[in-house]
Amino acid sequence: MCKRFYSLLLLVVSVMTLYAQTPSVKFSEYFTETHAREKNGSVQGGAISGDYLFQFHNTNSQIAVYQLSTKTLAGIIKQEGKATYHCNNAVFSSYYFKKGDEFPLCYVSMENVKEHSILAYRMVREGQNFKAEQVQTITLPSPVEMGVYYPNLVIDVQSNHLYVAGYTSESWQKADNGNGLVMLKFNMPSPFDGNINLTTSQILERKHMAFRLATQGACVRNGKVYQSFGVPSLGETSLCCFNLEKNQL
Repeated sequence: MCKRFYSLLLLVVSVMTLYAQTPSVKFSEYFTETHAREKNGSVQGGAISGDYLFQFHNTNSQIAVYQLSTKTLAGIIKQEGKATYHCNNAVFSSYYFKKGDEFPLCYVSMENVKEHSILAYRMVREGQNFKAEQVQTITLPSPVEMGVYYPNLVIDVQSNHLYVAGYTSESWQKADNGNGLVMLKFNMPSPFDGNINLTTSQILERKHMAFRLATQGACVRNGKVYQSFGVPSLGETSLCCFNLEKNQL
């Protein structure tokens, strides 16, 4: 028994020593360049397809494109920004808008009470230049109709469903008056049907969760939603895994 205990203790100490000697690497050090953000602005949702990361500005005025293999800024896509946009979450779908497209369609959610829409972009690379062509707007029911404020999208490309997560009250900072999280499930609209206005009658499921501070980006894999929460200056941040089948964290 003593030999087993000391062997286990030695293993634990060895792992801890190795971990302590492993240099920490900041994410910002991976890239040799960065893109300038506008005054009073910030970068928000990002999505990866192939060798490229597309990073959206919070007013949608620009999209920075990073090449992962070279760790460099590959380009900036300039757009006409809008103050009420937020671009909180971006995700690539399984749809290719045109035969031969390099990237599938990228969907971006506004997470805004006034702009409860999802924008679908066709990303195109022409030589060294990138451009974004908006091919569809999916307008969600109003927050009052859905009972969901600050809607944040995520796409399950495996089951071809669209999920919208948000708050039951118009506050992402407080759990007062029973404010909690809710997740709505819709069928994924076809991008070839033009602009879409979803209705509450199209909600397939409604799932409830306990309140957590500030919904941020999210993704779905194997029936589970991985979503980040929080603002460092306001308290703890967290990454939660929500099992869609079992309806629990």
